[in-house]
Amino acid sequence: MSTDAAGSAPTGAARTDAPRSGKVAWIVIGIAVAIGLGLGVFVYNRAASGSVEIAHDYKVMRERGATLSAEGCVEASLEWFRHRCDAVGKMCIDAVPRMVGECLAAQDRSEACIANGNDLKPSQWAYQHCAEMGIDRKSKKAVKESCTQAWRAFDSWCKSGQQGVAL
Repeated sequence: MSTDAAGSAPTGAARTDAPRSGKVAWIVIGIAVAIGLGLGVFVYNRAASGSVEIAHDYKVMRERGATLSAEGCVEASLEWFRHRCDAVGKMCIDAVPRMVGECLAAQDRSEACIANGNDLKPSQWAYQHCAEMGIDRKSKKAVKESCTQAWRAFDSWCKSGQQGVAL
């Protein structure tokens, strides 16, 4: 028997390796699609239920705002963020400014706006208020971000003439 030019297999010998099949590739693709679809449905359902819960909590916060001070609204919104909200992704952080606005809208906040006059940049002013609450650079990123957004919402509430917060 002779060998081929590369010297690897005898020329006339039968090949023993199986022909390649696309069946395995289609199985792998099908499994990946099924996993992706399952994860997509799961995340969608969590986001949808989180959105419904947040919308309900807006109404509750507006009711609470009738008895809370302006600073109490910020603190209640932060408390809501830390202990109540369990929506996916950044939904909770994004809801904090509106939560503050809903609470502030429950009553006139003119005196609080005058008392908390803001001579600094909103970010510096918000950071100082967060530091007073014990939230500083060492705190978790989400906690810092929610705190500064809450205080900025209060600032924008006052600057808008109590018409709303900048989202």
